Amino acid sequence: MSTISHPSPLERLLEPLASGLTSDMAKYIVEFRADESVQSRIAELAEKANEGDLTDDERVEYERFVDGGTLIAILQAQARRRLTDQS
Repeated sequence: MSTISHPSPLERLLEPLASGLTSDMAKYIVEFRADESVQSRIAELAEKANEGDLTDDERVEYERFVDGGTLIAILQAQARRRLTDQS
């Protein structure tokens, strides 16, 4: 049984943005990484989440990081495709 993957609504929303990326912009997005303090905070919140120890405020903060990470991952995937299509 084959599974057909359809773009998510967020992917569909961001596709026009990605299609307008220059090569330099696409490379920048592909190479983007959060700074160490942000990565450290995400790791701290993830550990607390796994242990069930997040406060309500921390849960909101963590969910926002997760949502932001999803957005960045989609943009990076689209930027990689854009670079592949341009070569």
